[in-house]
Amino acid sequence: MNSARTSGKIEKGFLYLNALSGDTELEIDFAMSPHFVRADPRVRADIGKIAIVRGPEVYCLEGCDDGSFLADVFVDSSACIEEVWCGDLLGGTITLKLEGERINESEQIQSTSFMAFLMARGAARNREK
Repeated sequence: MNSARTSGKIEKGFLYLNALSGDTELEIDFAMSPHFVRADPRVRADIGKIAIVRGPEVYCLEGCDDGSFLADVFVDSSACIEEVWCGDLLGGTITLKLEGERINESEQIQSTSFMAFLMARGAARNREK
């Protein structure tokens, strides 16, 4: 394998690369930092909700990892998001961890801190229960 580097240019959302001769294997490394995205406030059911995205992937909480009553979970959108490689999960995938709060199940409104574990939504659908 030749390991040649090539340059390209981006125009109208497309990356144009200079052609390499012979059989070519292309490896592209995209920076995909996780970040919060707020829901469209024009959608009444989503007011005040956020999503966490990393590149094209949308991450979600799951009951099997984060407990039931996920509607009682709150996170600070300025919180630090940690990327964690899980090699034994679905053949290897990036998961996200961040600190959150959960309203206690008691009748008093109190919250307790916990570490949330998030998976990419597509990966979560393919996970064995």
